[in-house]
Amino acid sequence: MAQQLHRRLDDGQVRGILEQYGRHALTLTAAVTQLGIQRRQFFNLLHTFRGDAASFSIAYERAHTTRISAETERRIRAALERDRSFIVDPQMPIRTYNYSAIRDDLHRIHQITVSAETIRKRAKAGDAVVGVAASGVTPFVRRALGEARRKGARTVLVTCNRMGVPRDAADVVITAVVGPEVVAGSTRLKAGSATKLILNRLTVATMVRLGKVHGNRMVDLQPKSAKLRDRARRIVTELTGLGRREAEQTLRRAGNRTKVAVVMARCGMEKKEAERLLASAGGSLRGAFRISGDRSEGGIARSLYGLGRRRAK
Repeated sequence: MAQQLHRRLDDGQVRGILEQYGRHALTLTAAVTQLGIQRRQFFNLLHTFRGDAASFSIAYERAHTTRISAETERRIRAALERDRSFIVDPQMPIRTYNYSAIRDDLHRIHQITVSAETIRKRAKAGDAVVGVAASGVTPFVRRALGEARRKGARTVLVTCNRMGVPRDAADVVITAVVGPEVVAGSTRLKAGSATKLILNRLTVATMVRLGKVHGNRMVDLQPKSAKLRDRARRIVTELTGLGRREAEQTLRRAGNRTKVAVVMARCGMEKKEAERLLASAGGSLRGAFRISGDRSEGGIARSLYGLGRRRAK
């Protein structure tokens, strides 16, 4: 917007164009063309000028620097690498980072405050970008997928239009055939509902492959509330056979990380060793049990099932 004008015009030139427009000596089209900006941007600029013409300036000064320190850069890249290590199957075409979780961890552990966008820009090729467009031809979705492909990412397009979508629109095109909307053009109805179901399947499958789900339990939950702390404790109890008090103590020793607590209890090791074992297994509990030689999972599941049946009787 105005921030870019200082590269082409000075204050006097811009002030002159705005004054001419105000005196009706210059049409809107001519003013916009001379400034080289969009109409909406022109009116924002005009509003600023009319609000305080005396101090009006297009000089661009950053409110804060966007450069980050080498240490922050290193921490971000290390966090991205750690997140990447949780992918169980390296041949899996979908790669994903939890940018918000990385941002929160950087702030909580290292007191580093950066945006999720800053982290996203440092992600490496191999990520996957999923575009959603009911018509399949929405320009900004297509451009985003094109940019993702240019950077080496895999691309997925979720659409509800079987016709008119080029085969090369994405590496994978998922089409839901829902038929005409009850209210013509209101894609929030059938198209929106179908798209949500597809995205649910994509995200759940991804979380399973990343090792964040074990059986039917979300073992990578963040116990930041009383409800989630209770759920984490129950998961540890169910997967290890520990009592309530022992499960709570193990969770505390594990830094409230459910998977680490389970590995500690099941494999008889301390936190650091459990973390290394999980990392070597790509974050998968089942993989960690396999590496450690723990074959008791089926036995524990059967004993708990039997206990439940006895209580039901």
